[in-house]
Amino acid sequence: MGAYTFHISNPILPIKLLESNATVDELIEGESKTWKKDLVQAIFRQEEAKCICNIPISIKGMDDKVIWGLSDKGLFSVKSAYFTDLEKIKHKTGETSNSDQNERIWRKVWRLTSSGKVKQFLWKALNGIPPTRSNLFKRMVVDNSTCPICNREEETALHVLWDCPASVDVWSEEFSPVKKWRRNYADFMSVWSDFHSKLEDEKLHIIATMLHCLWRRRNDLVFEGKFKGPSVLFQLALQGVEAIKLAQEKPRESQLRTTDSLRILWRPPRLEFMKVYVDAALDTK
Repeated sequence: MGAYTFHISNPILPIKLLESNATVDELIEGESKTWKKDLVQAIFRQEEAKCICNIPISIKGMDDKVIWGLSDKGLFSVKSAYFTDLEKIKHKTGETSNSDQNERIWRKVWRLTSSGKVKQFLWKALNGIPPTRSNLFKRMVVDNSTCPICNREEETALHVLWDCPASVDVWSEEFSPVKKWRRNYADFMSVWSDFHSKLEDEKLHIIATMLHCLWRRRNDLVFEGKFKGPSVLFQLALQGVEAIKLAQEKPRESQLRTTDSLRILWRPPRLEFMKVYVDAALDTK
C-alpha cells in the first residue's frame, strides 16, 4: 500500500472510538474488505479521510508482508539502496555546473589512450578509494595512517600521488608537463581537474601513466622493500606510453595493408568471363 503520514484531526476523539493499541484492520470491514468510511471520517481530516478511503484493499485476504518499495520486485538490494541514496544526494545538492564539468572529466578519463589498468586506477583515485593507509586505517586494517614513504603525513590519494616529497621529486623531473605546478590542492579530484583543463591529450596520457607508476612504486616499497628513483620512474612512464602507442598503431597499419592488398589483387573479370569463388577442404587420409 505504501507509506503515508496522516494527521488526526482530534487527538482525543480516536481514544473514544478505538482502543489505544488499535491497528489499521479495525478501520476495514472484515467481510466486504472495504473501508469503514464513517469511522475514518470521524478520526481524520476530510482530505486525509478521502485519501485513505481511496487506497485499494486486497480482497484475497493475504497476510501482510514487508516489501522494499524502491525496487520493481519489492525485494531489498544494496544496488537499489545505493542508487536511491545517490538520487537523494542529487536532489539535496541540486544540479550545478559542477555536474557538467565532472561528466566531461569522466568522459575524458575513459577516452584516454592509456591501458585499462591505468584507467581503472584513475577511477579509484578520483573516487578516493585506493587502499591508502588513510582508508585502511578508517577500516581498522592497519594501526596508523602515516605515509610509508615519507613517514610524515597521512597517506591519502592526494598525498601519495602529488604532495609526498618523493612524488614531488618525480613531478619536478626535466620533461615533466607539470614541473612547477602548485601544491595546495584540496583533494585529488581538484588536481585532475586542473590536468584536464590545462593539458593536451598527449601530456594527459603521460600524466595518467605516471600516476599509475607512482602507485606501483608505493606498493613495491610496502610489499617488496624496493624503491625506484624519480628519473627511473619517469622513464618507465614514458616507455609505457610509447608501448601503448605502438600497440594501438600496429593493428591499424596491418588493417590498412590488408585492405590495400585486397584492392590491388582483385580485378573485375572481362565481359566474356565470370568469376566464381569456391572453398574446399582436403582430407589427407
